[in-house]
Amino acid sequence: MGRDRLGSLLLAVILAGPAPLRAGTREFRAVVRDLRTRCACAPMGTGCLGWIARCFSPHGVHGFRMAVFDLPPAAPDLASGALEALVREKAGSTMAPIVRVRNPRSGEHTLIYARAERRRADLLLVSTEPREIVVMSFQLDPRAFRSWMETPDRMGGRARGEGMR
Repeated sequence: MGRDRLGSLLLAVILAGPAPLRAGTREFRAVVRDLRTRCACAPMGTGCLGWIARCFSPHGVHGFRMAVFDLPPAAPDLASGALEALVREKAGSTMAPIVRVRNPRSGEHTLIYARAERRRADLLLVSTEPREIVVMSFQLDPRAFRSWMETPDRMGGRARGEGMR
């Protein structure tokens, strides 16, 4: 995994991490189960990421889940079209694609699906590299998260354990 990509992934984990890493939404479990079968490998352990997720708890983000697949050399190549079809099928008709980014040169591919509920949005992110796949899912309360992001001085206090005033 490239240094910039690892930094971006770690930032996403920190921003989305108030809940322990655990099994979650139906769509997340369906994508992980299908990838596990197609790639013939289980997701890696998350190591210290669970601890990091519990230390930083942005207001308005709940139910964070993450699975990281380190693909063996014999794993089938999930070309961008196959990956999109898999995620579209497992996300179902209730989730809509909101971001799709492909880099043909590096082989990286990122998909973000969302479902708007009454007071929250459910997000499903799938990011691939030639030998790695990361699947993340979390719920976001847009008003609470926006309030949290608009007060950067309070964000630093939260990271120091001072809580939100």
